[in-house]
Parts: sequence; C-alpha cells; structure tokens
Amino acid sequence: MKYHAHVYFDLNQIQIIELLYAQLQQEFGETVSYGRIHQKLVGPHTKAMFQLEFDQSILPQIKNSLSSNDLNLSVLIHPLDDNAYLAHTQGAEWLEKPLALNLAIFS
Repeated sequence: MKYHAHVYFDLNQIQIIELLYAQLQQEFGETVSYGRIHQKLVGPHTKAMFQLEFDQSILPQIKNSLSSNDLNLSVLIHPLDDNAYLAHTQGAEWLEKPLALNLAIFS
C-alpha cells in the first residue's frame, strides 16, 4: 500500500522547509516520490505544503523523521485510496497539530 505525507508550513518558513525537503531526499533517496513545495493552496489543503509518496514498508521511518525535527510542523499521513474523502479523514493520521481540510472538494 502507498501513503502520502503532507507537510504543512507557514510561508515565512520556506527556507527551513527547503532544508527539510533536501534532508528528506538525502535520507530516503528514491524510496520516496517528492512532490513540489506548494506555496499556495492545493486540493483540500488549507495551508502551504509539500507531499511525499512512499510505500507502507517505510511508514515508521517517515513518521520518525517528520516528528523528530523540532520544527513542530503539522503533518497529515494517509493511505492512497480510491475514496479520497475517506483517505483524508478516517484513514488519516496527524503528527503535531491537526489542521482543517477543505473536504467539500470531495463531494
């Protein structure tokens, strides 16, 4: 099973986010697909973010890396599912503070 991790940030954190992004690339290499760093809202996401896509087999390592960086960033982790609404709600797990999502786009 594949997963997404959405790492949210404030626009004034862009330099720190670029460093984190590079660190994750160095740590996980080609085992992760790295989405663009979005400085605007996309999809159901109500804050700037970047996305990682990865296999369930490295889920514990991804969680550990994203929660041990002292940045206190909100991170949404969810399985990829045909039902995006359920994936972003019932199948979702938050690291740090949960954020509101624009779930209306799924209806």
